[in-house]
Amino acid sequence: MKAIQVKQVGGPEAMQVAELPVPQPKPNEAVVKLAASGVNFIDVYFREGRYKAPLPLTLGQEGAGVVTAVGAEVKSVKAGDRVAWAGLLGSYAECAAVAVDRLVPIPQGVTDQQAVPVARYVSAEARRDGAGTCRGGWRGTAPGADGAQHRGARDRDGFYHGKGEAGARRRSR
Repeated sequence: MKAIQVKQVGGPEAMQVAELPVPQPKPNEAVVKLAASGVNFIDVYFREGRYKAPLPLTLGQEGAGVVTAVGAEVKSVKAGDRVAWAGLLGSYAECAAVAVDRLVPIPQGVTDQQAVPVARYVSAEARRDGAGTCRGGWRGTAPGADGAQHRGARDRDGFYHGKGEAGARRRSR
């Protein structure tokens, strides 16, 4: 399979297309054939070495696709299920082995491309016990309630950042 890897930290030239074996799932993992991958600024930090990770590393922290294989202890998903996840390196690839506690089922009518950014906001706790069913079959909590950073977040000084207000920085009172 093809993947975008970083073997040495650096600029954009540090990203190289690599031919890798398709991952085999560990007991609590599922292998997902990716249909969509999130591209985020945090990938730049990993590529530049600002955030430490063992090299070589496959970039990308969000993905969606179809489960192709599961580990021996996996009961929550099966081959053929459409899933999405966030917060684990490895989605700049054709396939990724993902811990099943990070996977979110993609409801019917939601595309893989739509599912990628939503996966970040669905907490592990909500996936486990079904807290709060949302429109379209998604289950989750309010963004940030699970500790995840999200677009439009307010920092400790009360400034809003992100996509809200067309990306403008504004003081809240």
